Amino acid sequence: MIFLFDLASSVSIQLLTICLLYKSIAKMAIPINHFLFLVFIVITTYPLLNYFSFIVIVLYLFLLKFFQKNKLDTNLAWFYSIYSVFSSSLLAYFFTVLLHFIFGKTLYDNYEILLNLTFIPALSLFTNFILVKKVELELTFLRKNIDILNQNFLFTINVLLTICCTIQFTSYWIETHLLKKDNPIRAYMLVSFILLIVILLRYIRYKIREMERQRIQELKENQLHDLNAYVQQVEAMYDEIRSFKHDYHNVLISLNESIKTKDLTVIEHAYKQVLIKEGIALQEEQYSLTKLNNLKTLPIKGVFSTHIINAWQKKIKVHFEVEDVIQDEPIEILDYIRITSILLDNAIEAAEITRDPFLTIVFLMNHNRKEKRIIIENSYENEQLDTRKLFQKGYSTKGGDHGTGLATVEKILKEYPHISLQTEVEPFLFRQTLIIREEIKK
Repeated sequence: MIFLFDLASSVSIQLLTICLLYKSIAKMAIPINHFLFLVFIVITTYPLLNYFSFIVIVLYLFLLKFFQKNKLDTNLAWFYSIYSVFSSSLLAYFFTVLLHFIFGKTLYDNYEILLNLTFIPALSLFTNFILVKKVELELTFLRKNIDILNQNFLFTINVLLTICCTIQFTSYWIETHLLKKDNPIRAYMLVSFILLIVILLRYIRYKIREMERQRIQELKENQLHDLNAYVQQVEAMYDEIRSFKHDYHNVLISLNESIKTKDLTVIEHAYKQVLIKEGIALQEEQYSLTKLNNLKTLPIKGVFSTHIINAWQKKIKVHFEVEDVIQDEPIEILDYIRITSILLDNAIEAAEITRDPFLTIVFLMNHNRKEKRIIIENSYENEQLDTRKLFQKGYSTKGGDHGTGLATVEKILKEYPHISLQTEVEPFLFRQTLIIREEIKK
């Protein structure tokens, strides 16, 4: 009975340490019922697996991804689980050795149970929190952008951690059940593994920062491309205005001469020959681009201008409205660009294949409710569409390699509780409304 109590206490404390570290790096708490079930599984399998119960813990934490609301990427879920188990165990053993050395064997043995249940887990957890804090921004970037990043480096890290974790717990078992004494090699392994953890976290920090720099550079290049397209369109509009002014001047001269005759037949003939036949008119639709001046965030202005021009080139009628000044949106610019680009790409692709293609983009401000709305409507073939499946990864009405766009949007929006997306389908009309509320300061 005493053995079972000691085992249950020890397992519970160790698992609590691991789960708190898991929560720290994954930003997802483990429900109490899942935690208690994990404690039960480990205690019941311990007589059979002994130190190899770590396999059960790693697999259980990994499989939690299927039960959580914010489902994780497989590589990322394995990293969270294997790192939590490996790092917690490693640092716990490190502090055990350290306290044993400081207090001596006799004094340590007298308080071994107390130290194992309180001081050592606390030191292990505190040290891990410090290490994770150093790479918190990088882990956040990785978590938010894992779907578009090259995951080879994370897969390599997972393989390395899994091998080291297996070696570590295997050495525990060999030392306890075969050698039945301290293994001198363990000290070297301990130092090596701790150095590995530190180097690994620094490598993750370096690699993620490098990826972030590449993303920012890509953003700058896309912004430059978008703004160049916008400038070219504005220059074309300016040339059209100059041509119109020149032609209009000639028309007035011609009509003036006709009017002098006071002959309606001559005037009518001049009107038909000069105005109607020559087709002197401004392309009014294209002048909606001037409304982009109300978008004060340059990268967003570039995204919308490029997509509007792209729609024109595909013979899609575009109606664009932004009456209020839009600026200072409470969302990271990279996420804002990804969301709007995906919504606009989908709208243009869907509208392009319809009989009467059109695209409507409207920005609305509600000062009383402190929210902005971006409404994107497009013509749509009246076919059966399950809006509940639209945001599932891999689902697409287009077939092929499509089906990740709206799933990506949903994943990004989970990071912003104050932003939501409404999807509506009507006969021959598809509408997406992005609602951006003022962020609540905590």
